[in-house]
Amino acid sequence: MELEPARRAAWDAYLVVTVELLPALDRDSVDAWHVVAELTGLAASIRLWAPGWGPTGAVLAAAIDTALRLRRDGHHNDLARLLRVLAPRLFRLSSGRPNPRTRTGY
Repeated sequence: MELEPARRAAWDAYLVVTVELLPALDRDSVDAWHVVAELTGLAASIRLWAPGWGPTGAVLAAAIDTALRLRRDGHHNDLARLLRVLAPRLFRLSSGRPNPRTRTGY
């Protein structure tokens, strides 16, 4: 079964966070160019798909703006913490499982 586009976009964003960004930020020597490239792509994707993700999309769009600001200001530890908060939300969107607080998929 193929995932619908919004769920697939959430899954792809989840993978960027967990496979690319968090490991890069957890290294002793952060590769700034890699982080910039991945974070910029992630921001574009989240902004594109946020309207289709309902209220969670609005939260993710606001959070990605904060993430970009944290990266720009060199706050890599805070950026990693924020991304660790975003990851489960992206996973929940990708899985289509209900949000326990709202009982909806978002």
